Amino acid sequence: MSPRRTTPSYGLSRSSRRPLTDRMSSAWLHRFTRHLALHGQAMAWEAVLRAERRTPSLATFMDLRLWSNGMFMWDLIETVHPREVPAELTRSLAWRYLTTASNQITAWRNDIVSLPSEMASGNHDNYVLVLAQALGCDRDVAVALVEQQIAQRIDDLPGYEHALRAQARGLSAEQAQAMTDTMTTLRTMVAAHARWVMESVRYSASHHRAA
Repeated sequence: MSPRRTTPSYGLSRSSRRPLTDRMSSAWLHRFTRHLALHGQAMAWEAVLRAERRTPSLATFMDLRLWSNGMFMWDLIETVHPREVPAELTRSLAWRYLTTASNQITAWRNDIVSLPSEMASGNHDNYVLVLAQALGCDRDVAVALVEQQIAQRIDDLPGYEHALRAQARGLSAEQAQAMTDTMTTLRTMVAAHARWVMESVRYSASHHRAA
């Protein structure tokens, strides 16, 4: 038997996952496990970048950051509600844009407030640093640009929600409620993250503000 399979963390992971797999659909489970696997790959890639103290290209970073920020956690939102979002909606562009934008908002906020500690550690896989290198600008300019992009993504969210509601018009009342419940929790999570990065002791030494 593999040593990894005998560790307490592996057993806890399996026991914690079982109630989810029992009540969630196979479509949800496939989406969740795919996103979890991509998270692991992204974290491994980040580890290589940090070991080599290398700044990724802007294109690579934008692909990588979505998964290193844990898109699988967006799937887990559905598990706290009575019903999951219908699979046809989760395959729509509106759903992809909504979840991607909210993921980017939290990731980019974190990159701003964690910038001093990451620079002190020699890490370069931070949006501010990647953008500064790509545009040839200084860090203060890059911070301002990232803050502007966060504000723009926040402004985008209501439009994505409206598009998703339009696509859900043919659903049953229960299915539509599942979608509404998840969107409400997602919106609350994004707002709560903004408060957390401003109040967390983890970032108390940072002089940068979060948008």
